[in-house]
Amino acid sequence: MKHLHQALLCLSLLATPALFQPALAQSVDPGCPALMAGSGLSWETQSQGQFLLCRAVDGQGQPVFNVMYTASEPDIQLLRSHRAEKARFGNNEILWHRVDVAGDTSPDIPFRRITKVRLQRGLHAQLWINASDEQQLQQLIAVIGQLQPANPQLA
Repeated sequence: MKHLHQALLCLSLLATPALFQPALAQSVDPGCPALMAGSGLSWETQSQGQFLLCRAVDGQGQPVFNVMYTASEPDIQLLRSHRAEKARFGNNEILWHRVDVAGDTSPDIPFRRITKVRLQRGLHAQLWINASDEQQLQQLIAVIGQLQPANPQLA
């Protein structure tokens, strides 16, 4: 009986966060945007009730950028002092921000970017780029600018 109570307590604790967050499944299914033909990229996806993660990977399986759709606004602070490039994500104007990871001295830190955008139908997208140099960063910004929502209701 004691083990049954412990199991029920664990299950209720695991389920509780879902009660307070709007489920992505209850809103419009965004799907991953179509990648440009010849880009050499493909999507790896991960989905739970609160989000859909679309991870663009190159031919070697290395992640180069991510698009995460959520029903609630991403809880990240984008600092004005970290603003970088102005760009587009489909029909939306976005402002990329430099990533500042305390203690990370990786040589590619200057080429990482992050942003968030409110989409149609109450959805939000968080995007981040993991470029290895300036040329790849500019290429990925251009690729992301060409992405169009997979679901026409989000256009």
